[in-house]
Amino acid sequence: MSLEENKQLVYRYFDALNNRDIPVLLAVCGDHIVEHPAPHGLPPGLEGFKQHKQRFLAAFPEAHVVVEDVVAEDDRVALRAILHATDSATRRFTLQIIVFGRIADGKFVELWQGEIEE
Repeated sequence: MSLEENKQLVYRYFDALNNRDIPVLLAVCGDHIVEHPAPHGLPPGLEGFKQHKQRFLAAFPEAHVVVEDVVAEDDRVALRAILHATDSATRRFTLQIIVFGRIADGKFVELWQGEIEE
């Protein structure tokens, strides 16, 4: 895939997350996707990824991610985004997040995620 196609994969991923479209999220990830840090207590691969995203969307049903920057190099992408969400006590919060991804055959096969403390 070209660097531009890799960047577009990032936008497809977050559009699917924002639209709660689990089938599209699964379609842009490889069968053996690895998340770092790995979600505790979930099976490996796509099934664990699916359960992780379903739990996230259930916990934060109004979550919305705005991608601010995307950089692509070879089979890697890096991005900075802002997560807007409401917690279980109905308090709105905003987090800056950083995600690194490795892509193979047009799909994410590894994702590293973290937040930026300000």
